[in-house]
Amino acid sequence: MSNIIVDEWENLTDSEIKALVKKEMAELYGDSVANDVVDEEDKKRVDAEVVEILKTAEFNLDTALDTFDPTFPGYTPSADAFEFYNLMRLVNGEDFEFNTPIAHYFMADLLLGYINDVNQFPYSPEVCATISLDSLRLGFMCSRGLAKSTVVISFFSVYSAIKGELPNGIGKVWFYLVLAASSRGGARVNALAVRAMCEDSVFLNEYFEEMRFTEMESEFIRKGKQSRKNRGFLIRYQGINTGVRGSRYGERRICCIIFDDAILNTAAAYSKVMSETLDEIIHSDSTNALKGGGMGRVILCFTPFHYGDVNTKALLNGAFTQCVIPMAKMFDADKENLTARDVESSW
Repeated sequence: MSNIIVDEWENLTDSEIKALVKKEMAELYGDSVANDVVDEEDKKRVDAEVVEILKTAEFNLDTALDTFDPTFPGYTPSADAFEFYNLMRLVNGEDFEFNTPIAHYFMADLLLGYINDVNQFPYSPEVCATISLDSLRLGFMCSRGLAKSTVVISFFSVYSAIKGELPNGIGKVWFYLVLAASSRGGARVNALAVRAMCEDSVFLNEYFEEMRFTEMESEFIRKGKQSRKNRGFLIRYQGINTGVRGSRYGERRICCIIFDDAILNTAAAYSKVMSETLDEIIHSDSTNALKGGGMGRVILCFTPFHYGDVNTKALLNGAFTQCVIPMAKMFDADKENLTARDVESSW
């Protein structure tokens, strides 16, 4: 059995966490953002910018959504994608509550570098032809409730810790940095989620020599005869305000930076200061913080606010691979007695 080291964490209630997040945001960005009050001048500025963004967009988001096919007809999961979820079942100690949807297999194969043909995406051929496919720059735009953070952060990070090396030239991995809108909110929630998934896992306790969990880090040490450094894997959780440059695991630089819903609320999505800060972190600071060799990765995981928010814009202009998955293809929201059978769901 592995030696689990767990720091003493405060047992905060949801209301206490929200109060801390609100205080943090007020200190950093002012009361308007903390209270989700949209500045009307910012909104007018963004509305004008959106007109120009849509004129020059390489990727048509509306057409992608209109032509989305939740059956993913051009895609067949890889053997590693099946292994990915089977390993997570072992970690969980039992089968999942729901069957794994094809959308989740597709997300896993994107993360593992197996999607190498734009026609594997679930959109019309016209939309697929405009996709910027780059396994090192992935953008997951998903509806709330699609378990995107579970797949991209909890599952993918723990899978990487187990394997220590990813296929398709991605190579050895040892350090992931997960950035959320707030260090006291989203970052802490991610840390708690990984801890809850791993701490009592019989499979992981037998697989790892040691696991360590704090409010800022999850560390996994694989069993073996190699040096501890070469058996270790670290996930660090931070707020976007803490910066990424200079982050190290020992002397090693970051292999992958994952932005998880890094825009706090609607006011933040329209804020000029916050948008410029996040834009610089995503497109400049992150690149400079990654490991050498040109194989460091940046992943956006988000639900959109508007066409001009930093995450959405990164997909529209082709800076990141466009993986857009709505909760359902379509349904009649006005239909009386609407049931689940009336919804062609991605889940």
